[in-house]
Amino acid sequence: MSDDGRSTTTEGKQPLAFLGQGAFYGYVATVMTLAALIILIVGVMSWFAKEPVLPRMNSLPGDEYRWGFLLLLAGSMAAFFWRLSLLRMRPLLRVGLEGIEVNLGVAYVPDFPTRWLTIFGWMRTSVGWIPWYEVKCVEARPSVTNFATRMGVNGGLVIEGAILPKSGEGPSPSGVPIGTSLAIITAEFRSTPGRVAEKIYPYLNDPQLRQTLPSLWET
Repeated sequence: MSDDGRSTTTEGKQPLAFLGQGAFYGYVATVMTLAALIILIVGVMSWFAKEPVLPRMNSLPGDEYRWGFLLLLAGSMAAFFWRLSLLRMRPLLRVGLEGIEVNLGVAYVPDFPTRWLTIFGWMRTSVGWIPWYEVKCVEARPSVTNFATRMGVNGGLVIEGAILPKSGEGPSPSGVPIGTSLAIITAEFRSTPGRVAEKIYPYLNDPQLRQTLPSLWET
Protein backbone atom coordinates (compact mmCIF):
# COMPACT_ATOMS: atom_id res chain seq x y z
CA MET A 1 0.00 0.00 0.00
CA SER A 2 1.24 3.47 -0.83
CA ASP A 3 -0.28 6.56 0.70
CA ASP A 4 0.55 10.15 -0.21
CA GLY A 5 -1.01 11.38 3.03
CA ARG A 6 -4.21 12.67 1.51
CA SER A 7 -5.23 10.13 -1.12
CA THR A 8 -5.23 6.45 -0.30
CA THR A 9 -3.88 4.08 -2.92
CA THR A 10 -3.59 0.33 -2.72
CA GLU A 11 -1.73 -1.82 -5.22
CA GLY A 12 -1.88 -5.57 -5.70
CA LYS A 13 -4.89 -6.66 -3.67
CA GLN A 14 -7.17 -3.70 -4.28
CA PRO A 15 -7.61 -1.32 -7.23
CA LEU A 16 -5.84 2.01 -6.98
CA ALA A 17 -8.33 4.14 -5.02
CA PHE A 18 -8.60 7.87 -4.39
CA LEU A 19 -10.74 8.90 -1.46
CA GLY A 20 -12.82 12.05 -1.12
CA GLN A 21 -13.76 14.66 1.44
CA GLY A 22 -16.88 13.50 3.25
CA ALA A 23 -16.22 14.81 6.76
CA PHE A 24 -17.66 18.30 6.17
CA TYR A 25 -20.99 16.92 4.96
CA GLY A 26 -21.05 14.52 7.90
CA TYR A 27 -20.57 17.39 10.36
CA VAL A 28 -23.38 19.42 8.79
CA ALA A 29 -25.65 16.37 8.73
CA THR A 30 -24.97 15.72 12.43
CA VAL A 31 -25.77 19.34 13.36
CA MET A 32 -29.01 19.30 11.34
CA THR A 33 -30.00 15.95 12.87
CA LEU A 34 -29.49 17.34 16.38
CA ALA A 35 -31.46 20.45 15.42
CA ALA A 36 -34.33 18.29 14.16
CA LEU A 37 -34.37 16.30 17.41
CA ILE A 38 -34.41 19.48 19.51
CA ILE A 39 -37.25 20.92 17.42
CA LEU A 40 -39.18 17.66 17.79
CA ILE A 41 -38.74 17.56 21.57
CA VAL A 42 -39.61 21.23 22.10
CA GLY A 43 -42.56 20.96 19.72
CA VAL A 44 -44.00 17.93 21.52
CA MET A 45 -43.48 19.56 24.91
CA SER A 46 -45.17 22.74 23.69
CA TRP A 47 -48.10 20.72 22.41
CA PHE A 48 -48.79 19.07 25.77
CA ALA A 49 -47.54 21.76 28.17
CA LYS A 50 -49.97 24.15 29.81
CA GLU A 51 -47.26 26.76 30.28
CA PRO A 52 -44.78 28.02 27.64
CA VAL A 53 -41.77 25.71 27.39
CA LEU A 54 -39.31 28.46 26.50
CA PRO A 55 -39.02 31.88 28.20
CA ARG A 56 -41.07 34.65 26.57
CA MET A 57 -42.75 32.08 24.37
CA ASN A 58 -46.51 32.37 24.25
CA SER A 59 -48.71 29.82 22.55
CA LEU A 60 -50.17 31.21 19.35
CA PRO A 61 -52.75 29.75 16.97
CA GLY A 62 -51.00 27.56 14.43
CA ASP A 63 -47.90 26.90 16.55
CA GLU A 64 -48.09 23.19 15.77
CA TYR A 65 -47.76 24.01 12.07
CA ARG A 66 -44.72 26.19 12.70
CA TRP A 67 -43.01 23.43 14.67
CA GLY A 68 -43.98 20.94 11.98
CA PHE A 69 -42.51 23.15 9.26
CA LEU A 70 -39.25 23.64 11.18
CA LEU A 71 -39.02 19.90 11.82
CA LEU A 72 -39.61 19.12 8.15
CA LEU A 73 -37.00 21.68 7.08
CA ALA A 74 -34.31 20.48 9.51
CA GLY A 75 -35.07 16.81 8.80
CA SER A 76 -34.90 17.32 5.04
CA MET A 77 -31.58 19.13 5.27
CA ALA A 78 -30.19 16.43 7.57
CA ALA A 79 -31.23 13.69 5.13
CA PHE A 80 -29.74 15.62 2.20
CA PHE A 81 -26.36 16.10 3.87
CA TRP A 82 -26.27 12.51 5.12
CA ARG A 83 -26.76 11.43 1.52
CA LEU A 84 -23.89 13.66 0.37
CA SER A 85 -21.68 12.25 3.11
CA LEU A 86 -22.55 8.62 2.30
CA LEU A 87 -21.81 9.13 -1.40
CA ARG A 88 -18.32 10.35 -0.50
CA MET A 89 -17.59 7.28 1.61
CA ARG A 90 -17.11 5.50 -1.72
CA PRO A 91 -13.80 6.35 -3.47
CA LEU A 92 -13.99 9.17 -5.99
CA LEU A 93 -12.01 7.07 -8.45
CA ARG A 94 -10.73 3.51 -8.64
CA VAL A 95 -8.21 2.32 -11.19
CA GLY A 96 -8.36 -1.37 -12.09
CA LEU A 97 -7.62 -3.94 -14.76
CA GLU A 98 -10.58 -2.97 -16.96
CA GLY A 99 -10.41 0.80 -16.67
CA ILE A 100 -11.25 3.71 -14.39
CA GLU A 101 -14.26 3.57 -12.06
CA VAL A 102 -15.97 6.88 -11.27
CA ASN A 103 -18.21 7.93 -8.40
CA LEU A 104 -21.07 9.61 -10.28
CA GLY A 105 -22.22 11.37 -7.12
CA VAL A 106 -19.26 13.76 -7.33
CA ALA A 107 -18.50 13.86 -11.07
CA TYR A 108 -19.57 16.72 -13.32
CA VAL A 109 -20.61 15.44 -16.75
CA PRO A 110 -21.45 18.05 -19.42
CA ASP A 111 -25.13 18.24 -20.37
CA PHE A 112 -26.08 15.45 -17.95
CA PRO A 113 -26.97 16.07 -14.26
CA THR A 114 -25.35 12.88 -12.94
CA ARG A 115 -24.62 14.36 -9.52
CA TRP A 116 -28.21 15.38 -8.78
CA LEU A 117 -29.70 12.22 -10.26
CA THR A 118 -27.35 10.14 -8.11
CA ILE A 119 -27.98 12.18 -4.96
CA PHE A 120 -31.74 11.69 -5.26
CA GLY A 121 -31.40 8.02 -6.23
CA TRP A 122 -32.76 8.43 -9.75
CA MET A 123 -29.79 6.71 -11.39
CA ARG A 124 -29.76 2.93 -11.73
CA THR A 125 -26.22 2.96 -10.43
CA SER A 126 -24.11 5.52 -8.59
CA VAL A 127 -20.95 4.24 -10.27
CA GLY A 128 -19.69 4.56 -13.83
CA TRP A 129 -16.57 3.28 -15.52
CA ILE A 130 -14.39 4.15 -18.51
CA PRO A 131 -12.69 1.22 -20.31
CA TRP A 132 -8.98 1.73 -20.90
CA TYR A 133 -9.38 1.73 -24.66
CA GLU A 134 -11.83 4.64 -24.31
CA VAL A 135 -9.65 6.79 -22.04
CA LYS A 136 -8.21 9.63 -24.10
CA CYS A 137 -7.00 12.01 -21.43
CA VAL A 138 -6.42 12.21 -17.67
CA GLU A 139 -5.16 15.60 -16.57
CA ALA A 140 -5.34 18.21 -13.85
CA ARG A 141 -6.57 21.61 -15.02
CA PRO A 142 -6.41 24.97 -13.22
CA SER A 143 -10.02 25.66 -14.18
CA VAL A 144 -12.92 23.36 -15.06
CA THR A 145 -15.64 26.00 -15.37
CA ASN A 146 -16.81 24.41 -18.62
CA PHE A 147 -17.92 21.48 -16.43
CA ALA A 148 -18.93 23.33 -13.25
CA THR A 149 -19.49 27.05 -13.79
CA ARG A 150 -19.01 28.25 -10.21
CA MET A 151 -17.45 25.28 -8.43
CA GLY A 152 -14.83 24.72 -11.10
CA VAL A 153 -12.92 27.99 -10.72
CA ASN A 154 -10.29 26.31 -8.53
CA GLY A 155 -9.64 23.57 -11.04
CA GLY A 156 -10.01 19.82 -10.91
CA LEU A 157 -9.26 16.52 -12.59
CA VAL A 158 -10.59 15.92 -16.11
CA ILE A 159 -11.00 12.49 -17.70
CA GLU A 160 -12.02 12.19 -21.34
CA GLY A 161 -13.58 8.96 -22.57
CA ALA A 162 -16.94 7.22 -22.90
CA ILE A 163 -18.49 6.84 -19.43
CA LEU A 164 -20.55 3.67 -19.08
CA PRO A 165 -22.89 2.73 -16.21
CA LYS A 166 -21.29 0.00 -14.12
CA SER A 167 -23.40 -3.11 -13.57
CA GLY A 168 -22.80 -6.23 -11.54
CA GLU A 169 -22.70 -8.43 -14.63
CA GLY A 170 -19.03 -7.86 -15.33
CA PRO A 171 -16.94 -5.64 -17.61
CA SER A 172 -19.23 -5.76 -20.62
CA PRO A 173 -19.04 -2.43 -22.52
CA SER A 174 -22.79 -2.28 -23.06
CA GLY A 175 -25.38 0.38 -22.44
CA VAL A 176 -25.72 3.95 -23.56
CA PRO A 177 -22.74 6.12 -22.54
CA ILE A 178 -23.56 8.68 -19.86
CA GLY A 179 -21.12 11.13 -21.40
CA THR A 180 -17.75 11.48 -23.10
CA SER A 181 -15.90 13.45 -20.42
CA LEU A 182 -16.12 14.36 -16.75
CA ALA A 183 -14.50 16.52 -14.12
CA ILE A 184 -14.08 16.19 -10.36
CA ILE A 185 -13.34 19.50 -8.68
CA THR A 186 -10.28 20.05 -6.49
CA ALA A 187 -12.30 20.42 -3.28
CA GLU A 188 -13.48 16.81 -3.52
CA PHE A 189 -9.98 15.30 -3.29
CA ARG A 190 -7.96 14.64 -0.17
CA SER A 191 -4.92 15.07 -2.37
CA THR A 192 -4.55 17.40 -5.36
CA PRO A 193 -5.76 16.68 -8.91
CA GLY A 194 -2.15 16.90 -10.10
CA ARG A 195 -0.96 14.15 -7.77
CA VAL A 196 -3.94 11.97 -8.66
CA ALA A 197 -3.23 12.39 -12.38
CA GLU A 198 0.44 11.49 -11.80
CA LYS A 199 -0.57 8.21 -10.15
CA ILE A 200 -3.00 7.26 -12.92
CA TYR A 201 -0.87 8.32 -15.90
CA PRO A 202 1.63 5.39 -15.85
CA TYR A 203 -1.25 2.95 -16.42
CA LEU A 204 -2.68 4.96 -19.30
CA ASN A 205 -0.20 3.87 -21.97
CA ASP A 206 1.20 0.68 -20.45
CA PRO A 207 -1.05 -2.38 -20.95
CA GLN A 208 1.46 -4.63 -19.19
CA LEU A 209 1.45 -2.44 -16.08
CA ARG A 210 -2.37 -2.53 -16.06
CA GLN A 211 -2.18 -6.32 -15.79
CA THR A 212 -0.81 -5.88 -12.26
CA LEU A 213 -4.09 -4.27 -11.16
CA PRO A 214 -6.99 -6.39 -9.85
CA SER A 215 -10.39 -6.38 -11.50
CA LEU A 216 -12.88 -3.66 -10.59
CA TRP A 217 -15.52 -6.39 -10.36
CA GLU A 218 -13.67 -8.62 -7.92
CA THR A 219 -13.30 -6.12 -5.10
